[in-house]
Amino acid sequence: MKNQLKQLLTKKIVIIDGAMGTAIQDYNLTAEDFGGEAYDGCNEYLVLTKPNIIQAIHESYLKAGADIIETNTFGGTNFVLGEYGLEDKVKEINTKAVELAKAACKKYANEKPRFIAGAIGPTTKALSVTGGISFDNLSFSFYEQAKALIEAGIDYLFLETALDTLNLKAAYIGITKARDELKQDTPLAISGTIETMGTMLAGQSVEAFYTSVEHMNPLYIGLNCATGPEFMRDHIRTLSQISKFPVSVIPNAGIPDDEGNYIETPESLARILESFMDESWINVIGGCCGTRPAHIKELSKRSSTKKTRQPATIKSSRISGIETLIMEDGDGPYIVGERTNVIGSRKFKTMIEEEKFEEAAEIARKQVKAGAHIIDICLSNPDRDEKQDMIKFLDNVTKITKAPIMIDSQVPEVVEEAFKRTQGKCILNSVNLEEGEKSFQELLPIVKRYGASIVVGCIEGEMAVSAQEKLNVASNSYDLLTKKYEIAEEDIMFDPLVFPCGTGDKNYFGSGKETIEGVRLIKEKYPKTRTTLGISNVSFGLPNAGREVLNSVFLHHCVKAGLDTAIVNSEKLVRFSQITDQEKQLCDDLLWYRTDNNNDPVANFTAYFRDKQGVQKEKVDLSNLSVEKRLEHNIVEGTKEDLIQTLDEALKKYTPLEVINIPLMAGMDIVGKLFNNNELIVAEVLQSAEVMKAAVAYLEPKMEKTESSHKGTILLATVKGDVHDIGKNLVNIILSNNGYKIIDLGIKCPPETMIEAALEHHPDIIGMSGLLVKSAQQMVGTVKDFKAAGISTPVLVGGAALTQTFTTNKIQPEYDGIVVYAKDAMNGLDLINQLIDSEKKDSFIANYRKTFQPSSNENKEKKPCPCCSKKPIKQKNISFNYDIKSITAATYKPQIIEQTVDTLWPYINRQMLYGHHLGLKGNMKTLFETNDPKALKLDRQIQDVKTNIINQNR
Repeated sequence: MKNQLKQLLTKKIVIIDGAMGTAIQDYNLTAEDFGGEAYDGCNEYLVLTKPNIIQAIHESYLKAGADIIETNTFGGTNFVLGEYGLEDKVKEINTKAVELAKAACKKYANEKPRFIAGAIGPTTKALSVTGGISFDNLSFSFYEQAKALIEAGIDYLFLETALDTLNLKAAYIGITKARDELKQDTPLAISGTIETMGTMLAGQSVEAFYTSVEHMNPLYIGLNCATGPEFMRDHIRTLSQISKFPVSVIPNAGIPDDEGNYIETPESLARILESFMDESWINVIGGCCGTRPAHIKELSKRSSTKKTRQPATIKSSRISGIETLIMEDGDGPYIVGERTNVIGSRKFKTMIEEEKFEEAAEIARKQVKAGAHIIDICLSNPDRDEKQDMIKFLDNVTKITKAPIMIDSQVPEVVEEAFKRTQGKCILNSVNLEEGEKSFQELLPIVKRYGASIVVGCIEGEMAVSAQEKLNVASNSYDLLTKKYEIAEEDIMFDPLVFPCGTGDKNYFGSGKETIEGVRLIKEKYPKTRTTLGISNVSFGLPNAGREVLNSVFLHHCVKAGLDTAIVNSEKLVRFSQITDQEKQLCDDLLWYRTDNNNDPVANFTAYFRDKQGVQKEKVDLSNLSVEKRLEHNIVEGTKEDLIQTLDEALKKYTPLEVINIPLMAGMDIVGKLFNNNELIVAEVLQSAEVMKAAVAYLEPKMEKTESSHKGTILLATVKGDVHDIGKNLVNIILSNNGYKIIDLGIKCPPETMIEAALEHHPDIIGMSGLLVKSAQQMVGTVKDFKAAGISTPVLVGGAALTQTFTTNKIQPEYDGIVVYAKDAMNGLDLINQLIDSEKKDSFIANYRKTFQPSSNENKEKKPCPCCSKKPIKQKNISFNYDIKSITAATYKPQIIEQTVDTLWPYINRQMLYGHHLGLKGNMKTLFETNDPKALKLDRQIQDVKTNIINQNR
């Protein structure tokens, strides 16, 4: 039956039953029906007191067309039943529930195959929220129930209505134990619950939820309960895009009204879910609270002609805390905060020794605020109990930071306890082959059990120093990890090791260069794995001022070589662009250990920095610079020093809005260029953004409103998954100071929130912003949801990763209203003014649609490239006219003939341009057919260049 169900999921949309509780309520049972007052409300006990009713409910759903029915065991764990004094009846109740489901299925088995899901609810405890039970005790409860269900003969286990991913981890450990004891590989399905605020009760997004449970290899994964189907739309779409497993959606019949009645009829529920089917988002569909057999019958009817979803095939390196971090090539380095380490930070060590765990957790929070994407935690102190320190510290740090956690320990019981304290997918730092496979054997089973990623040090017997040695160790480790231990390559992070290159130890002369080259070699051979380095070790033993500089230069070279993550103090990063050429040369000489002309790189470096203050502490004389250049300096260097004073000076020359648009935006343009040239990292860009925010906040109150009454209402939001709001905030300020009423929904705004606000406020225009590449794609999904909600309000979009081409070809086709691209805040104001003006609006929209017409690869008539046409040449008789005189060329000298880009463009070989010259690897045709993100991004950039050339030549 297990294989039969798996095959069915690939062939059709599978129907699961509706609500058991709702059906029970429809019987209007009395306390006597439940077995007495003490058991009133314990639905699970009805399998013993009223088995005929439970079986009848099962049969009603099977008759309605359900392929799967769930056992009446939602609250079948010992402590939930214990609330009714039934904790000793776990096996009896769960076994009887399966018997009733089997009996019902037997009656309908001739029509089509029927399957039984062993229902396991979230219990009444949430480890991350309410506590009240230990991880191990909760795990035992799940083990006991799962064992009873498996022994009774269910087809699969179904963990549903999950509120807290830590509970799911406990359940998985218990279920694994039960399966192992019974020697059964009973499948497991998982369904989480996203509340109306857009996350699970314990805070995780749907992406973080999936990332945290992916290792459980579920039969299918999905969402149920909490809300009606409309609020699940964006979450199901997201899950469908990332899940390599079948996806389920089991919504309530809407949200209850004031009297507790669910509002979605069978027809209205099915109509909404049919749109999910049409988008090919789902494999399993059913109903939760408020749904009845009529709902399931309608779903069964509408799904019969629909195609089932195909699993996502994209592999990516994902980790998660409360939020998800997807590590992709070219987006690094991802910063790992190193200050929550008792070995590397005296301050942190003292706090732990004094048991000031709450204060110590603040260090982690500050690291994230300063730009760290991941927090490295090391509590290995021989004078203390590492396990107890880990428990107490994690209980504090997980409450105040959403970042993923890296556990820096080699003690198995400490590692496992740490994994029991974190909802997300952690990283273990680290294992190696120093003592053969000992650390692999001790730690990798724990890593697999809890679904963590793993850092692998390049040590095999001894530490690898040369680049080739590093590659050799990485290769041996890779083979063992992927073949013997079955670790996914995207979960492997190689640490090529960093050695101090300035201590005078000859063994490590030039080791910086070897590490840089080691990163390059490993990334070239194993591109789907990740690399990480403890950067600051390279400068150990050198003057403090020199350490800051060398760390920055070393990091710069490593990133260019392909480094993915860097373990550094994110609060003390020196900008590469801030370092002088002389200092860069001293660093390079030391890293490469260049001894030309009797040069001593260690002595030269030490002599230069011995009496020098840290780069960040040096006072730069800006007195001879113009006010514009000084403000640019504030932005580019990410410093607020003298910012207010300089702004006041600029206001004597410019209006507040001009200060923003001229010197401040010029500074941000420079920051963008430095970032593109790998001279700034993400953390440094965020520092510049903070300075920009501070400047704008100071200038905003000084702006004069242009009109007393507002011209119109604008709804603004940064789209779901994006926290960058500087562009949106600039638009807010500019529009509000030009007579518009602004409703700002903030960052990470899901479509349903925008829809709710649009229906409430009836804005004249909706503005969406986003910095990230994925934000552009999110806008496509958002306007689809607008359309489904009946909204056709003009939409203005903007952001660093967005282009006119993408807006025209990807966003606009999914929306009935107009979608307008704004290249910057001031352009946005101009566009909005035209859209608001009743006399100009219609002609503006008509002209805009005419100028920017959507095109697609499927429908667009392309001019064939004459030299590349693959059409067969038709043979035909040719006759000649010899009376025509030969055409003589005007000149036989070499000529330069100007041609337009449009004329030349069809002749360009994209495989050569994109692949050979611009470095995009792979077959271009395949990349574009599969919507490869890198290919699409590069194509947008090239199309922008093409557009700029055309515009310049007009």
